[in-house]
Amino acid sequence: MVRGRRRRSCQGSRFERSQWLEVEALLQLDYSAEQVSGWLGSHGPFRASHETIYR
Repeated sequence: MVRGRRRRSCQGSRFERSQWLEVEALLQLDYSAEQVSGWLGSHGPFRASHETIYR
């Protein structure tokens, strides 16, 4: 179990550049990271936690 977590931690981002551009566009509209996460969960093709967006 520990090996699996360690291997996944070194993989880098799970998201494509186009997905991050969508997040950035919502942030530029003055959405908070929590709002972006909620919007993506209900409308977007992918999910990202607010912690991931803050990073």
